[in-house]
Amino acid sequence: MEPGCLNKLKTSRKLLVWVVALLMFFLGFEAGGFQLVLLNVAKDFGLNTSMMGMLASMQFFATIGMPLLFGRLSDRIGKKRVLAFSLPVFILGCVLAGLAQSALLLVAGVAVLGAGFSVTECIATAALSDGNTGDSGRAISLVQSMFSLGAVAGPLFSDMLIRSLEASWRVVFMLAGGGFLLLYPLMLLADMPIVNNGASKSSSVFLLLKNKLLIALCAVMLLYVGFEVGLAFFVESLFVVEFSVPELGAFGISLFWLAMFVTRFLMSRIRTNRRHIVLGALGLCALTVVALAFSKNAYFALVLYALLGAASGPVWPIVAGSALDACPGDTGAAASIMITAGNIGGAVGPALMGIVSQVFGLRSGLMMLSLISVGAAAILFIGLRNKKSFT
Repeated sequence: MEPGCLNKLKTSRKLLVWVVALLMFFLGFEAGGFQLVLLNVAKDFGLNTSMMGMLASMQFFATIGMPLLFGRLSDRIGKKRVLAFSLPVFILGCVLAGLAQSALLLVAGVAVLGAGFSVTECIATAALSDGNTGDSGRAISLVQSMFSLGAVAGPLFSDMLIRSLEASWRVVFMLAGGGFLLLYPLMLLADMPIVNNGASKSSSVFLLLKNKLLIALCAVMLLYVGFEVGLAFFVESLFVVEFSVPELGAFGISLFWLAMFVTRFLMSRIRTNRRHIVLGALGLCALTVVALAFSKNAYFALVLYALLGAASGPVWPIVAGSALDACPGDTGAAASIMITAGNIGGAVGPALMGIVSQVFGLRSGLMMLSLISVGAAAILFIGLRNKKSFT
């Protein structure tokens, strides 16, 4: 390859990394911001704790099958064409949610932005994996650290606007949608070659379901995302209801995501046994949530949320990267299965947290989340102990 062409290719790949990283930043901004303002939304529309959980679940529940449809399609027509569709869908959902004057319209907006969210996360992750075959975990850890950074910025910036400028909770959705609008032209310039040109032996998503490693990793992802989302959406509620210190809610969410940013960034720099890292992380999550459930001090709870973020950080990128590495040439389809598993967990986790918290209290909900983390660790330990490709 001529030097000029090689330099052009390197520049294009760098642009792809930056585009994916910035997309993840604004996805994280929306996720963290929504987690902060959920209580404000509930007050405006008269929602109880159980209904809050249902609303949080809607972003995942309404779009469970979307990645399966578009993941395989992206392997055939290219990731860029699918992203050209999913970004406007996310923007539209943010506008609908931001302008909603009724709970029904808000649910519709959250469902639409959830569709754009899940497809964008799925396809952008697969596009990045195509350029880092065999070591997707490190690359995904890097861009997922940007998701975490966005989730730090979302609560802090939104809280500042709401408290200092008396802005509405709606600003979260408008800012996230605006970020995607600015990134759309850059996404069109990024190089996203069609890796699967028909040579892949896996002609459908269903054939990939025969891959036992992929299925085991999906089970871990389902439980982990249910744990993470169920935990994050009720941070603000814990500080308001249990500690009566509402001003610490934004700091609790941001500390959780900031610590996650640090560990995800570190995971992009090191090579070691991935299964041991994830197993230890899930175990630490379970123990820390139990400590949080029994905590009586708000500031100690902040420390525990930071520890939870640090422990959670490696799980998503390592599990997702290992799944994509197990399916070279079918990264779009593999990512779609993985994201769908996560969406199921994201739909069930906050809904269960809301129901259990409504009936038995928030601290009982936290104990339930601890059991979910233990379940994910058990699957990892038993189901993957002989899988050398996950080491």
